[in-house]
Amino acid sequence: MIKLILTFALIFVIPYYSLATNDFTTTPLNMDFNGVVISDTNIIAYSDNSAILITTNRGNSWEQKSIYDYGSIEVMIDKEDALWGVMDIGVIIKSTDHGVNWTTHRIGLDKGDSCKYLAISDDNIFVRTKDRIVQYDKDYKYLNEYKNSLLETKRFPDFRKKS
Repeated sequence: MIKLILTFALIFVIPYYSLATNDFTTTPLNMDFNGVVISDTNIIAYSDNSAILITTNRGNSWEQKSIYDYGSIEVMIDKEDALWGVMDIGVIIKSTDHGVNWTTHRIGLDKGDSCKYLAISDDNIFVRTKDRIVQYDKDYKYLNEYKNSLLETKRFPDFRKKS
């Protein structure tokens, strides 16, 4: 009976308390990079797995950071003294300190849709999804959208198919 209680403690109780008392973050082991952006003297390489690599000393050392729990950072741009980006899962990311810290804002997407690109104007944010362009103000308030069958796209068309 004692062996049964000890086995139960080792399997269930100890791992529960060790996870409950420690904060931890996941670190992607594999990153496919989608692009690079420069802000001031910082260089940021952004990737899938919501991860970035950032250098603040011109490449002498790099730090890996996770921006969100999951998703791919599709594009990142430097505009108006801020870094802006969009993730495929419908998250707009923004940094006002050249990529050191990030804020995130989730926008609504239809089922099966994903974000592909982002453009910033003086007053608005434009997000390109698979089948539309959606307009938000700088406070992420939905303003308008343009949807047309000509906008429908597939990110990686299969060129191997023969007609």
